[in-house]
Amino acid sequence: WPPLRRSLAFIFTRSRLASLRYVPATLWAVVAGELECGMVAVNSELVTHVGAPFGGIKESGIGREGSSEGLQAYQETKMVCLGGLE
Repeated sequence: WPPLRRSLAFIFTRSRLASLRYVPATLWAVVAGELECGMVAVNSELVTHVGAPFGGIKESGIGREGSSEGLQAYQETKMVCLGGLE
């Protein structure tokens, strides 16, 4: 993590958000994976999309709404085996 920590120190000590453009996308993938949040936007004010699940974690709200993930909270998985259907 030392290279990541140096990069994050560079990113978050700058006064302008435009400096985020010079950070490799692979670094942002690592950072986004480590954040404990429901949504991440990098260099964009758009955080969600109509087809994307929306929601948070911890005290900001558990669960998702929108997309197919929003329906999973209301569904129960069940296996049914039928015999003698010849």
